[in-house]
Amino acid sequence: MLVSALCFSPSGDWLAVAGIGENQLHSTTGSEIRQLPLPDGAPGIVSVAFTSGGQKLSGLTFFK
Repeated sequence: MLVSALCFSPSGDWLAVAGIGENQLHSTTGSEIRQLPLPDGAPGIVSVAFTSGGQKLSGLTFFK
């Protein structure tokens, strides 16, 4: 995976890893990795941010 953005959740429990063709959410304890789908037609994410409450994650996509 070519990583384009990283972001820790406000609580520090999760690390969002965004990149070309793939996005993941890693627990900081190492116990879980979640695959996050890309929007249709988007080859990757260039920026990610959690909401202040840490319950939602947003990303800025780029298109070819």
